[in-house]
Amino acid sequence: MKVSSAVLVVVCALSAALAAGCEEDACDPGFEREGGACVDSRLRLVGTWTVSETCSASGTSNYAVEIALDPAVPDGLLISSFWNLFLTPVRASLSVDAITVDRQEPDADSYFVQGTGVVEDEPGSLSFDYRVTDETDETAILTDRCQSTWTAQ
Repeated sequence: MKVSSAVLVVVCALSAALAAGCEEDACDPGFEREGGACVDSRLRLVGTWTVSETCSASGTSNYAVEIALDPAVPDGLLISSFWNLFLTPVRASLSVDAITVDRQEPDADSYFVQGTGVVEDEPGSLSFDYRVTDETDETAILTDRCQSTWTAQ
């Protein structure tokens, strides 16, 4: 009877160890688990998005943007048609569910942009708060503050 109990304890211990060893490893930063594999978390944002925004100076508008991966930066994104006026893609970075647009002058024309976005809990939805400054005349800088909702197409 003691032998059977000992065998049972060893079998249970081994089963528990094997089960623990079968847990999936954590993904590297910037990656998330999808279907058993680690994939670049930026991929969920790649594609065309419909933007609905209200800005302090330029008013209300609806337009489309395109998000692509920035091959030069591991957490980078390139957003085409940002503010519906920039010709050059705006560079952004993704950290978990936060998108950051650091201050930049995409078209080299004295118009600067910076802001933040959030990947919403609802799939295919982003919110963005950003500002564009017209610094053509450094003594009279004009600012357009925008709040927008982006929906994946």
